[in-house]
Amino acid sequence: MFQSLTEGFNWIESFTNLEKEPDKQKRFYRLERMFALLELFDSPQKKFKSIHIAGSKGKGSTAVLLSGALKEAGFRTGLYTSPHIQIYQERIRVNSEILDDTVYLDQINRIYSTLGQKQDDYSLPGGDSPTTFELLTLLGFLIFSEQKCDWAVIETGLGGRLDATNTVIPECSVITPIELEHTKWLGETLEKVAFEKGGIIKDGVPLVISRQTPVVQSVLSDIARKKNAILIRGADHYEVGESLISLTGTRGKLVSLKSGNSYSVQLSLIGDIQLRNAVTALTVLEQLFPEESPVSWIRGFSTASLPGRMQVLNENPVIITDGAHTPNSFEIAITSFRQLISKDQEEILLFGCGEDKDADTMARMSASFSRIFITTPGFFKKMDPRNTAEIFRRHCHDVTLIEDPSGAFNCIRRDFPGTPVLVCGSFFLSGEIVNLLEKTGENHD
Repeated sequence: MFQSLTEGFNWIESFTNLEKEPDKQKRFYRLERMFALLELFDSPQKKFKSIHIAGSKGKGSTAVLLSGALKEAGFRTGLYTSPHIQIYQERIRVNSEILDDTVYLDQINRIYSTLGQKQDDYSLPGGDSPTTFELLTLLGFLIFSEQKCDWAVIETGLGGRLDATNTVIPECSVITPIELEHTKWLGETLEKVAFEKGGIIKDGVPLVISRQTPVVQSVLSDIARKKNAILIRGADHYEVGESLISLTGTRGKLVSLKSGNSYSVQLSLIGDIQLRNAVTALTVLEQLFPEESPVSWIRGFSTASLPGRMQVLNENPVIITDGAHTPNSFEIAITSFRQLISKDQEEILLFGCGEDKDADTMARMSASFSRIFITTPGFFKKMDPRNTAEIFRRHCHDVTLIEDPSGAFNCIRRDFPGTPVLVCGSFFLSGEIVNLLEKTGENHD
């Protein structure tokens, strides 16, 4: 048995980790293996009610909004998100909180003792051992069951149809905005990506969707019709009124298109996009609890927070990190960042992304930054920061390559001490910078 949580998570990481070895993804996408794994533990995913969320952007924020609202209403609520920024425990929370280490360690030891001390002592369908993400998902379900959660809000990993989380039968399925991403594994067209994400739609289970492109809307509507699942568009229920963002969060109004009532919203999450995520979350809750007032849910939204999403690391100068790694989410991050600084200020972008990202499009979006530093986004996925730097130099006038993230960030702080900084391109890069600031003893939220 493991004596420390570090040992336990190291064991989980010793399995195929598709976040670190994405080339193996197609081979290891086997949903039947996850079902077999869950059956060994008496199907813990059936011990609580769930809300299941897929999408390309906004799914993590929507998840924490739902979790915060359910907690505020008195429900013991599990929350499963990915990736983490600093520690694995961020992915598995109860009532929005990271639990005591012993809770995670006890369940890891339970998994370890059940599966056997050696990886070759057992095999699952396909003759394979479980993946890291499958074991993390199992760990989350076991903890939610052991903690006697009433509800759990479950975010998918990469896709949907064959995602390890797609073993729950939720009370409601949710799909946030879909864009072209992870095309190597989800498909080269928006229709194919939407089909994979839409794989979470279940027979007879209500589906709430955020505003989508016509192509995506058509694919999801077709799947919902075949599954006899009622499709509900958040944009048909609420519209976003006035909004104002600051370093402490987002204020705005949601207007009911049914009653005309206007509701004030205060979020700790930063960005106008968060009000649209709140529309999706509120529509889900009204579907599940039609007798409840929107006011009670909105009060719960105010408690929601999520590391690595427009996270303020410093206020003077402004330093913000965001895991945005697709063109649409990157554009939103830049827009929000510029709303938080003076218009006449210079601004620095610290950027790093994997080889599978659309660096060229994001480089074009970055042309107006005063200075750009390219670095390495973590140390395990396929990446080529030198190539990324060359791509950025085609579109941007002041690009510096410093492959070590700590070295790049320290250079920025030393040479441009008063300049606002946006850190973007990778959740793993966000984690590197957060860890660096903690080591230097600087405060951040």
